Amino acid sequence: NSNMSRYYRQGVLLVTVAVASAGAFVPAAAVVSSGSGGRRRFPWDCRGGGGGGRIMASVVSRPRGATTASEEVGQDRPSSVENDGSNEDTSSSSESVHLQLQSPAMMASMRDPNNEEGGDIDWDDTVKIDGDVPESELEEEPEDGPTLTKFRTYHSAASLFSDGAATIYSLGLPLRKFKIFIHSNTGIKVANIDEEQIVTEDVDLKDSAVRKRMRDLWHSGANIITDRTEFLAVYESERDESGGRGKSGAVDSADEESSASSSTANRQRGGFPDLLSMYADRLVGIIEDENDEDAASAEKARQIQKMMLRNMTEASAMERNLKDGVSGGLLGYLRREYGEVETDGLLADNLLASSTTKEEKYALLQKFLDWFRDRFPYYYDRCSHCGASAKDDNYLHPSCRATPNDNGESRGSDNSDSDSDEDCPPASNEKNQEDDEKDDGTTFLGYIYPNEKERRGKAGRTEVYCCHKCGAISRFPRYNSASSVLRSRRGRCGEYSMLILRFFRALGHEARWVVDWSDHVWAEIRLFDGWIHVDPCEAAIDNPLLYESWGKKQTYIVAFHPSLDSSQADRSIEDVTAIYTSDNTTVIEERREDPADLIETSLVDTRKVLQTKLREVMC
Repeated sequence: NSNMSRYYRQGVLLVTVAVASAGAFVPAAAVVSSGSGGRRRFPWDCRGGGGGGRIMASVVSRPRGATTASEEVGQDRPSSVENDGSNEDTSSSSESVHLQLQSPAMMASMRDPNNEEGGDIDWDDTVKIDGDVPESELEEEPEDGPTLTKFRTYHSAASLFSDGAATIYSLGLPLRKFKIFIHSNTGIKVANIDEEQIVTEDVDLKDSAVRKRMRDLWHSGANIITDRTEFLAVYESERDESGGRGKSGAVDSADEESSASSSTANRQRGGFPDLLSMYADRLVGIIEDENDEDAASAEKARQIQKMMLRNMTEASAMERNLKDGVSGGLLGYLRREYGEVETDGLLADNLLASSTTKEEKYALLQKFLDWFRDRFPYYYDRCSHCGASAKDDNYLHPSCRATPNDNGESRGSDNSDSDSDEDCPPASNEKNQEDDEKDDGTTFLGYIYPNEKERRGKAGRTEVYCCHKCGAISRFPRYNSASSVLRSRRGRCGEYSMLILRFFRALGHEARWVVDWSDHVWAEIRLFDGWIHVDPCEAAIDNPLLYESWGKKQTYIVAFHPSLDSSQADRSIEDVTAIYTSDNTTVIEERREDPADLIETSLVDTRKVLQTKLREVMC
């Protein structure tokens, strides 16, 4: 980092390639030092870069495979399908499960097997710079304007899941994927779907009225599939437009109104205050789920006790068959599945009071995390019907195989004769491609509203996939209920950070939930008079700089502590970014778009709201 900064100050042109998830180069411009500490922009032609896009210059470099795109925290980049957990691969300890989520196109486009240093750029034919670039040659910064998204409607005379006609919607999906979704709902072969029956309109999701229309459609139970779900959130800053408190955390108590009003007056939708409030509400939801399952566990215990008075054998069988953590709560689950001796060794009273060394305590925790990662593997895209995985097969849809792999073959070429290809049509013709959403070629179709069973598991959305081998549709509900995650053994960092937090609380430990704004979540437990980093997906303990090694440039990492201890109230929400990066405070602040006073005010206000809500659910 210091070398890059030094080169930048000296006016050296630094260039790295920025790629979209499908391997296409993002529209960008080179950024050069102007000699006065500022930045200047000019057009930069991309040589051999997958269709004549552009490259983006930057003063930072990153390891190959490093995650850069931000997704919703805890609901990170979709790449998985559900299965029974028995045939899902676990990640290698040498490669992060999060880095493995990169699409084959991205991984291929981030490396050039024939030229590690120079890539595909012909350095002898690049722009030469002598001194400053004339103002007339500078590319203008794009102005903020509407960002249009394709909203499609298809009316079918028949449906596989209901009597009579059906109306199917899509938001942001490429036409190919929408046709697959229509096929899965109507049985009409993809090739026979008449595009003339698909009505397309451009909508601007920056428009609050459009977002409300889409939210109403989603919550009405309409058959809609979307490539995003951020528009579903009603943030604190949108209280006035939504007519009251939204789902994602607006203040609703009168005594908090005055303190919040000062920080919401000129607030941007989805900014730091909004996200902070949303994540605080998510923590409250975790505690509510804990209370619900504790009550269910107590009721189940009473039922078993009554049954034991009548039939001891039947009661014992009932207790043994409970695999979802209900009987005895999560502690009972651990004793049955992890082992009684092992579980007792992790109890806070035993672990903290023992005379064992720090290394021995860490070894016990490491063993537990290894068991957790093995039992709850990180899900990618394995088909729930035939067990195939596009990730394992390095598959992209034929229409998106733009670059060869290391063996000179088209990516996914071994699957080019897949039975599902006839139901996975090529991208739209050249004329329509200009008006269509970009197709990433993956098996992920989009998000749909969860069904009744999934909603009982507190799923807010369900991911849908089309297998590249058998063409079957698989569902991956994003559960927010610990017992549902235990039953399904499906999840990513959102589900597993919640579950490990709940496990440690059941074991008697102080634990808190940690959210990284750049797309990851984990937990911390209090040990040796301090907070210790615990990542269940990576089976990592006390390794806070792990994420920096992925190439992440951290902006916000915030810890949320579900405690009513008045002495810790001012730390119930704590900015812990500096712990998880070696960058100094100045560098972190430069990355942040929000002023320091707004950040501090938001932390203070949201702490008060969190304490109020925790008292309501914990007392």
